[in-house]
Amino acid sequence: MARPKTTLAGPEGPGAFLAVLRDAGRNLKNQYTGKPLELAERLGIMLPRKPTQVMRDMGLWTVELQERWGDEKPGLRELVEETCLLQTESAVGCAARGEGKSRGVSFIEFYLWMILDFDALNLGGSELQAGQVYEYVVGFIETDKDWRTQLRNGETMRERTYKENDAWIRVLTASQKQVRSPHAGGLRKGMKRGGILVID
Repeated sequence: MARPKTTLAGPEGPGAFLAVLRDAGRNLKNQYTGKPLELAERLGIMLPRKPTQVMRDMGLWTVELQERWGDEKPGLRELVEETCLLQTESAVGCAARGEGKSRGVSFIEFYLWMILDFDALNLGGSELQAGQVYEYVVGFIETDKDWRTQLRNGETMRERTYKENDAWIRVLTASQKQVRSPHAGGLRKGMKRGGILVID
């Protein structure tokens, strides 16, 4: 039996097919919707599984270990995944200085902003801290030129960046004056949009 020929014929024609091919940023967005851990891996963010999870998968977890160590508590991997998938509305991450909190939260901001079209506002404890978080986000954008296709004018700005659909990400220093900035999320231009506020 002969295979049917693949053609570009259809109600949309070849123009629609070529437009999808050229708009690779939208394809990245579609590719990672609902898959934050895959995107984190692509961006080089380490979110390892807990040793107890690995031991269970390998069949090494025993009743004695369960009695000694108790139930597993969710870790950073679960925090990132549940927050990005909107399974939790409020999250707090605590760790020692230099343990990667800013990088981890910048990924959550990037995912919610770039993939789910949230507005994202990050209040840093200092100007340096706020700038560092924003540099992480800009670094994520730089990992693939196709992310730029979603940006207004295809460029990042110094302290904030807008997407073509008006979603924004912004960093500020947590001061009395700065906290009176625009609210993330809400109804704007006839579109209801989610918002994330991060205090880092």
